Amino acid sequence: MQDRVGDIDAGGTRVFGDRREGRLWFREQGREFSNARCFRPVAHREGIGVEESGGAIRGAGLRADQGDRARAARPVGDHVDRILSHSPVRRQFATGHRDRSGARSRHQVLARDIHAFSLGAIFPRLGDLQLQMGIGPAALGLSVTGAALGVQVSLLMASSVLSRLGFRKVMFFGMLLMGIGEALAGLATSPYVFFGWFFLAGLAIGVVEVAVNVEADRVEALAGRRIMNRSHAFWSLGFFATGLLGAFVAQLGVPAGLHLSLTGLVSVALTLLFLARYQPAPIRGADHDGPPKLARPTRGIMVLVAFTLSAMLLEGALIDWSVIYMRDVFEESAFVNGLALTLGALGQFIIRFFADPVVDRHGAERVARVSLIALALGAGVVSFTPNSTLALIGFVFLGAGTAVIFPLAISAAAQRGDRSSPENVAALAQFSFVTFLLAPPLLGFVAENFGIRYSFGLALPLILGSWLTVGALSHAGRKA
Repeated sequence: MQDRVGDIDAGGTRVFGDRREGRLWFREQGREFSNARCFRPVAHREGIGVEESGGAIRGAGLRADQGDRARAARPVGDHVDRILSHSPVRRQFATGHRDRSGARSRHQVLARDIHAFSLGAIFPRLGDLQLQMGIGPAALGLSVTGAALGVQVSLLMASSVLSRLGFRKVMFFGMLLMGIGEALAGLATSPYVFFGWFFLAGLAIGVVEVAVNVEADRVEALAGRRIMNRSHAFWSLGFFATGLLGAFVAQLGVPAGLHLSLTGLVSVALTLLFLARYQPAPIRGADHDGPPKLARPTRGIMVLVAFTLSAMLLEGALIDWSVIYMRDVFEESAFVNGLALTLGALGQFIIRFFADPVVDRHGAERVARVSLIALALGAGVVSFTPNSTLALIGFVFLGAGTAVIFPLAISAAAQRGDRSSPENVAALAQFSFVTFLLAPPLLGFVAENFGIRYSFGLALPLILGSWLTVGALSHAGRKA
């Protein structure tokens, strides 16, 4: 049985496709060419265009079902591209969808920028807020867990919220709630009040985190190339910008509450401008499955969680404690203290920006192992150096070492294929972020009782655990 799905007159050569037994066939001048996957037609103004979930295939033909990869459709696409190489309609079919997916990938990174700019504003001011509340490192560590707890609660339902509201609404209301929570936390004079408002911000952080990661995965599938690390690079760029701004305004003596309130207003305004121009990527085929309210981790996801633990702990230490480390250990100025966080974010940005082609060329495992070596070097330098300049260099290595660990794990989770991408991403984030929940009080306790240097040295055994579980990155697509 044949199902005719479309044809086009390409410069005098008639090409048409039909389905037979779940395979797509193209005929041209008596010859037949087939593909092993089912396709569905997508209407264009002048015919039927060849597209696939992994990006636009040059030529004319049909669209691959969501979830199909580039290798499934490229034989047909290459053939049709050769046929249409001199066709007057070639340019429309060859470039239209590719341009849109390219623009979408460029615009998607702005969501990371805005998210990080708003989220990261409070961390350069934690030292000031500690003095404002009159508490020690242990109490500060407990109060900071408000955001981590809020993230954990929101991640339990993040995939359902994203499925019901969609990317645009999640992004807007999430950024609004985050800005309000952090601004009010910046006015707190009690650790209990700070905990409550930071918890509110955490509720937004978790949902927005899943939304931007899932959107990046969908854009990655549509574009047919890795963008996850580069997407996270712009998160680091946003963190770098807000860290540098925070260090500058702290040096000027601007109150934390005023600083965070203005940052929240700017972030909401930027979000509105972003959403006015951005069209979210289409949902992938597996994402149509209704996600459960509780994102239950599978065995494969738990291995990925174990892989990310060292990077999550050290990234949390970098974010929460680097400014206070510089203040307490070296008694530097507010601006230099803020540079510890800023330079760590810069190290993350540089590595993430260039990581995707390196991962494509050398593989996720090899890149992850190099990252873990940098992570161990950075943790060692920060733990033992007697020099503030070397400490700042150590924070650069910490940022560079943590740069690709979590993005690689996100990609591996989203591509496992055993269930929907939002569910797997939410499960990974949900249990990986347990580290952010447990780390602040643990590191604060260590800092208060043994010295803040030892807080960074705690991660060294976990780096060994990450080294032993790095093979989980090669299991994407498995259903175990």
